[in-house]
Amino acid sequence: MRTGKPVAVLAASAAALLVLAACGSDDPAEPGSGAGAPSSATGGTQPDEQPQVPAELDFSTTTVTGEDFEGASLAGSPAVLWFWAPWCAVCAGEAAGVRAAQEEWGEQITFVGIPGKGSPEDDLKFVTDHHLDGFEHARDTDGLVWSGFGVVSQPAFAFLDADGSIETVPGALDEAELDARLAALAEG
Repeated sequence: MRTGKPVAVLAASAAALLVLAACGSDDPAEPGSGAGAPSSATGGTQPDEQPQVPAELDFSTTTVTGEDFEGASLAGSPAVLWFWAPWCAVCAGEAAGVRAAQEEWGEQITFVGIPGKGSPEDDLKFVTDHHLDGFEHARDTDGLVWSGFGVVSQPAFAFLDADGSIETVPGALDEAELDARLAALAEG
């Protein structure tokens, strides 16, 4: 094997690239920069840092009671979103099971209903009639929240882990399957 100037130049270039890559950028917003990047020594996010918000949670809307709701508020903790419509007979049929699940798991998992395809009055009536006022219901007035989660019909569920991974499940879930999914989510 012949060594010489070309190999030495390649080795020096590789070493320089490694040093530059390790240094990062002075721009704190740039990924991999020293400022603002998670520390590998501590295993990730610092306590004062906000959790990363999945794209699906990048929405703002109002609840059925008229309060502001930010999807980003769900980032960093386990949550379940239940997609329903006020005129949906299947949704009405599973409402008691969702309410019971929220009563059992609500201290460990945040529940949010996402009504769509209804008027504000119809959405509030559904919540009141089915005694679902134990958790928030964030209205999807333009269909963007539903489509962001890949929901095309109701009912559907989206399960959000504390780490930000999301599993959307189309269709109704019986109480046993919902409970099993919530138990797994709580173990997270």
